[in-house]
Amino acid sequence: MVSIAARAKVNLFLEIVGRRADGYHDIVSVFQEVTLADEVRALPAEDGVITCTCTDPELPVGEENLAVRAVSRLAEEAGLNRGICLHLEKRIPVGSGLGGGSSDAAASLRAACQVWGLPEEREVLARIAAELGSDVPFFLWGGTCLCEGRGERVTPVDRQGELDLMLVLPPWGISTVAAYHAVAGQRLGTRMVEPYLAALSCGDGQKIWEESYNRFETVMGSLEPRQVQLLGGLQEGLGGYARLSGSGSSVWCLLGQGRETDRIESLARGLGAPRVVSVRAVSARQAGSVAPD
Repeated sequence: MVSIAARAKVNLFLEIVGRRADGYHDIVSVFQEVTLADEVRALPAEDGVITCTCTDPELPVGEENLAVRAVSRLAEEAGLNRGICLHLEKRIPVGSGLGGGSSDAAASLRAACQVWGLPEEREVLARIAAELGSDVPFFLWGGTCLCEGRGERVTPVDRQGELDLMLVLPPWGISTVAAYHAVAGQRLGTRMVEPYLAALSCGDGQKIWEESYNRFETVMGSLEPRQVQLLGGLQEGLGGYARLSGSGSSVWCLLGQGRETDRIESLARGLGAPRVVSVRAVSARQAGSVAPD
């Protein structure tokens, strides 16, 4: 059996540049892998069938599941007629803006390579990943990356210093499609990423916060009133140190003086989000570890 940690991500910076002719949007975003993770387990299947099970009973496990689609495309690309049994141990909430489904897909690609004895050729996997979804290519790299285009152009970023965060995970989700529709009337691409990259490279924690940005925060009022209350309440209670991840619904908070875990947990509970998780930013050398059993 092969077991791979499928880690979550937060968006430290996210600006939407514009809408593309293919219906997607061009983004400029800094993705950061964190220690909250699903687990993908894989075993060979002698019957040549690709199957999937999952600890979340509400998550589809057929062809609509991104992990199943990922390994099916890999088998097609490699000209294989082999089966695999996938199992997804879910800890990353669905619809939270943390990339759980995309991370599972990337981890499943790597697990299938291990099970089927295929080389992990980054170019091949990246091409398949780009077909599957905008976030999937990042998870083949992990760590800290600048993601551009619709997310398929991934450049590793040098991040100095430690980054300790608290994730606030509300019991509701946000539709990514609806969030992109909501920003359609805005003037996009006004926030530059270069100052943020400079802050990361020198490990300036204060600047890392001050230069962070998420375009989707501007439209939460039209999507989910509870999200506005949660984000606004956390920002007020923490002196501003709370930011939406992706299009939501999760919020990441920067830990530091006066922003300890118990304070954030108390604030979040009072705002209707009792689940909080302390995480640490993952460096590239830690990302995507594979542990054969």
